[in-house]
Amino acid sequence: MRAARPRRPRGLTIALLACTVLYGLYPLVTGLFFLLPAVGRPQYTVEPRVVLDVVLSLGFLALLVPAWRGRPPRIRLILTAAVIGLMLLNLGMAVYDLTSRSALTLDSTSQLSEATTTCSIPIYALLTLYIVWYLNRYPARAYYRGEAPAAESEAAHA
Repeated sequence: MRAARPRRPRGLTIALLACTVLYGLYPLVTGLFFLLPAVGRPQYTVEPRVVLDVVLSLGFLALLVPAWRGRPPRIRLILTAAVIGLMLLNLGMAVYDLTSRSALTLDSTSQLSEATTTCSIPIYALLTLYIVWYLNRYPARAYYRGEAPAAESEAAHA
């Protein structure tokens, strides 16, 4: 008889859901918002960055499927590297956006874009820090190895 798979720790579930929203769904939805009107209309131009965001978010969502299942065990390390890489990429793009704006542009959309970009940097940094921190905690490591954490196994034998 095969041993039962351990339950996913609650903190890991929160970290994976945060990954899904932050690096999967948010860039996908915002990218599709700009891509869908341009389909079949040559007069619309789409920035390559939007296409890159959509492609990366689809790839990240595909990476989250085995991470949610917990198999293979090395997916924890792959997910950690992907989260750090996407954080650095987003941080680099945000810094580029903030430094490349023309000082002569004074319209409200550029001011709003600058404010949202400035506010998104700490949000990305804090959520990435939480995700990486929890993926390296013992309950997450035990889950990806297929073991029950010590507190869970002691409670099962009592």
